[in-house]
Amino acid sequence: MKRIFFSSSSEVYGEPTELPQNEHTTPLNSRIPYAIVKNAGEAYLRSFKKEYNLDFTIFRFFNTYGSKQSVDFVMSLFISLALRNQDIAIYGDGMQKRTFCCY
Repeated sequence: MKRIFFSSSSEVYGEPTELPQNEHTTPLNSRIPYAIVKNAGEAYLRSFKKEYNLDFTIFRFFNTYGSKQSVDFVMSLFISLALRNQDIAIYGDGMQKRTFCCY
């Protein structure tokens, strides 16, 4: 059996309508072009499943970082501050947890 694996993005969710977000109830409401293209790719997969019974898995990556990441994203900021031996600001109570995915 063939299966397609599609690399999507958490950006497809746009602005949350509820917290915490739930993938089954959060609308895919993003308006940025990158997310719209990812939504279109997901829609193609759903239509191919319906029309040709083609199985698929969608990965919606959150918190990715890598060598070509924008310098104003969190990991780039943290690394830049650490390399300059500067304090890294943590907002909230410091008990938050995030998982990052390197590409």
